[in-house]
Amino acid sequence: MGSLAAAIAPSSGRRATTGPETVRDTLWFSGLYEETVDNVYRYAYVLMRNADQAEDVTADAFLKAWRSRHNLRSESSAQAWLLSIAHNSAMSLLRSNREVAGLDDIDEQEDTSADPESEVFAGMEAGRLQAAIRRLTAEQQQVVFLRFFEGLHHEDVARRLGSNANAVRAVQFRALTRLRKLLEEDYVGVTA
Repeated sequence: MGSLAAAIAPSSGRRATTGPETVRDTLWFSGLYEETVDNVYRYAYVLMRNADQAEDVTADAFLKAWRSRHNLRSESSAQAWLLSIAHNSAMSLLRSNREVAGLDDIDEQEDTSADPESEVFAGMEAGRLQAAIRRLTAEQQQVVFLRFFEGLHHEDVARRLGSNANAVRAVQFRALTRLRKLLEEDYVGVTA
């Protein structure tokens, strides 16, 4: 079909509200939505740790993406573009709400054999990790999410983000280094 930019580029300086260009936009965006909505929602859920807020962020991200669809430069980077919009929407919502999500919203497997003290400790550790992840850059959060929450290989992450595997490895290295530092600082702060 050619590049996305060619497929949705207007023939004049103004966008038509009806006609072939809008139909192409709608068809393209419907396909993009179907392909990416689950990943955008999961990413929003990791950031928000609340299903309702993750749904709000996902809906907001797709609405903003639809309104600014002409700014997308490459079809291959559409998912990275959407995740970036979702990230910004989530950060805006977190800033406006000033809420700290509960630890029980973290998606964990319940171990009924663990004693209560171990469960509390595991919940605290998961909460610290989530807080540290939120302090990474948007790009680092995307790579961490896709690599460790989605379980994708470097090459798959690169394809989704419109990058290359070596760049993904470098971002992952910086993200893990930063996470280690943040968690060590947090641990020192807790034990001091």
